[in-house]
Amino acid sequence: MIRRCKKEDLNEVLRIERICFNHPYDYSTFLYFLINDKNGFYIAKKNNQIVGYIIASVRGDKGTLVSIAVLPEFRRKGIGSRLMRESLAYLSRKVNYVELQVRVSNFEAINFYKKFGFEEIGFIPNYYIDGEDALIMLKRLRFKGK
Repeated sequence: MIRRCKKEDLNEVLRIERICFNHPYDYSTFLYFLINDKNGFYIAKKNNQIVGYIIASVRGDKGTLVSIAVLPEFRRKGIGSRLMRESLAYLSRKVNYVELQVRVSNFEAINFYKKFGFEEIGFIPNYYIDGEDALIMLKRLRFKGK
């Protein structure tokens, strides 16, 4: 089941974040996105447990995929794909394109994003706290005026 995130979900989202990332966002970051664009923040539940989340934000005609994570034991079961489809459906009603940054070494994520039509458009040197570069990826959702 995919639904919008609620404030009472944030502790579980934070737990997922800590499991999935070496340099996790903190509670206040998640609260910021929940308050500022609750329509772009979704969670995935399986057997009444939150197993993944996705956050997208909107600024003007640009969407940003802020973060997506699925617990390791629930990966490769379509949960990330369902989260991505829900997020892209939301963004397609709001923006012309969506952008994201991903570690250049995260081949699994890069391939996942390519599956959804994201293209590599550039790099940001030393983007991550450990000095790793970020790959910038972009997906056009619709043309202006349509």
